[in-house]
Amino acid sequence: MKMSKEISKLTFIQLPFLAVCILWISSLSEVSGTVLTARNYRQAEIGRLALLPYPKEVQHHSGTLLLSQDIKIICRDTSLEEFVPELKNSFRSFPTQGEIRLELSLETVEVPMLKEEAYVLDITPQKIGIKANRVMGIRWGIRTLQQLLELTETPFLQAMTIKDWPSFKVRGLMHDVGRNFIPLNVLKEHIRIMSAYKLNTFHWHLTEDIAWRLESKKYPELNQPENMLRDPGMYYTFAEARELIAYAEMLGVNVIPEIDMPGHSQAFERAFSTDMQSEKGSVLVKELLLEVCEELDVSTIHIGGDEVKIYNKDFLPEMIRLLEEQGKQVIGWLPGGNLKNTVIRQLWTGMTQPPENIPAIDSRHLYLNHNDPLSGVVKIFNRQICDVSQGDPYRLGAIACIWPDRRSLSQKQLIQSNALFPSLLALAERIWQGGGYPEYSVNMGPEESEQFQAFRAFENRLLLHKKKFFQAMPFPYVRQTQVSWALIGPFANHGNLKQAFAPEDFTKKSYSQSAMNVRGSTVWLRHCFHPYAFGHLKDASPKSTYYALTKVNVSKAREGHLWVSFHNPSRSEKDATPSEGKWDYKESKIWLNGQELAPPKWSKPGREGHAEAPLLDESYEMRPPLAVELKEGWNTILVKLPVGAFTTKHTRLVKWMFTAALVERVDGQWEALEGVEYKAL
Repeated sequence: MKMSKEISKLTFIQLPFLAVCILWISSLSEVSGTVLTARNYRQAEIGRLALLPYPKEVQHHSGTLLLSQDIKIICRDTSLEEFVPELKNSFRSFPTQGEIRLELSLETVEVPMLKEEAYVLDITPQKIGIKANRVMGIRWGIRTLQQLLELTETPFLQAMTIKDWPSFKVRGLMHDVGRNFIPLNVLKEHIRIMSAYKLNTFHWHLTEDIAWRLESKKYPELNQPENMLRDPGMYYTFAEARELIAYAEMLGVNVIPEIDMPGHSQAFERAFSTDMQSEKGSVLVKELLLEVCEELDVSTIHIGGDEVKIYNKDFLPEMIRLLEEQGKQVIGWLPGGNLKNTVIRQLWTGMTQPPENIPAIDSRHLYLNHNDPLSGVVKIFNRQICDVSQGDPYRLGAIACIWPDRRSLSQKQLIQSNALFPSLLALAERIWQGGGYPEYSVNMGPEESEQFQAFRAFENRLLLHKKKFFQAMPFPYVRQTQVSWALIGPFANHGNLKQAFAPEDFTKKSYSQSAMNVRGSTVWLRHCFHPYAFGHLKDASPKSTYYALTKVNVSKAREGHLWVSFHNPSRSEKDATPSEGKWDYKESKIWLNGQELAPPKWSKPGREGHAEAPLLDESYEMRPPLAVELKEGWNTILVKLPVGAFTTKHTRLVKWMFTAALVERVDGQWEALEGVEYKAL
């Protein structure tokens, strides 16, 4: 069967647009004429503007503009008239109180790079002006204006000038719909959110071992239910694909379809009883590529090329030649097959370095399926895209990817367990602003460091966006910069994971082992991708035990809730479910005020991991938090963290980590428990 169309009757301009509020903390008149640049905005009082991504330059002026729904929009170029309905809609919530003018114009905007996306937004007491070199820049200027308008607390905008441009050309998200089908209306929603945050590339992974999700009129057997291992019969017709591409284009998002070859192609083999690299298979693939080129108006096609033995050395070069003859830019994975230098490389393993003089897109350590919700946001914020502070003709940008090798239970689980929305916002900030830090790290840095202060400023804006615009959406991120821990160890356990050490004697006040103070509600001791990604212990040893301790002060006794986890299962792995009465397979434990906290009743305790067995309640964000009682004054949380080996029969990638976050329910979302104070040793 074909996918039923789920097309909203509302146009984009009639949808509640996901743009963001402005937060006024102090009088802007105090900083009239101050320029906040990408270099100094973190040290300045940036709380006044809750824009995300934060603009490169913001200059505040004296005076305000009175907002009104009676707006006169002047387009200095006919190509800009497409934005008029959208802009009028953005002012409808304001009263009628005199006409205001908004001018759109294509003029020279001098910026150091990516001039086609640069803009200047100028707000004066008399009018609003947006100018840009190209139409795309006008679009991003409108996005910034919409953020200022959406939930301003008053019918005024402070006079200001914003000059802005991106640091990287490619800023995107990849969905693997080959493994787990995603309905068209859900993809549209994600693209709409991408556009709201100036992300401009949607990578659409359409074919896999599991299923071939793009229609073929010439070879309909590819789409037959019997040739699909999940969501049988669910695929996108060419009409639906064209609809999505047009929708994305309207929002400034470029769609890149991926037809993976010659690996990840068992669905092809089931349909044709041959593999792609055979003589027969090569002919079929060429016909399928020509069909895609004829049916879809896209500038770029991804051909995959990774995780397969290449025995036909002519296969990929022939497919590349065919696509280039059709005027298409080709992308392939690195590491991958034998690709020409004209092919853009998409980097996917941590050990891979950007190639010399060949354009590259970075997806290293941007696989959301391996991230946990809290530290994953930190890791993305820390990223230095393509190992540079800003892009160039060979360092194009980055695409965050979701690879659900394991069957997803639902669309909600796919979004929630991969922390899609907080991760996208972190990527939007980093890739627009540029900068970042060279190591692949999940750490915030010391409290006094610029790195920590920058993340805390971002976290403030991130949580404002969550509160205002993601209330009805899965958004598993809570404030964590206020949480501090003392890591105590190491203690040699010699493989005896149950062995107790001094911190479990609650009468002791000090230990011979050293303590390290760290920040965050999720703490990694050793990252599962060590030595390519780092936790807090760069020289972590197996057969060791650490403890983590924090104290929490509350003004009066109260009930609280605690997110607790010692292993966040990757959605692309086959991790086993913990046994009954155990938190994990490492003998991890947690105490509150000396009382051990029991793990949850697992839905499938002791279940061996299987790609077709969806994760259920193994991740803390997918189950209710523990109810706990906090006493008046200081409460002590102690966490035991043993490890034996870094790969086991239960878990290929052992994650030496923990999450412990006190939370409360606010407006339908879990948020960090307010009114408490944390301190480590």
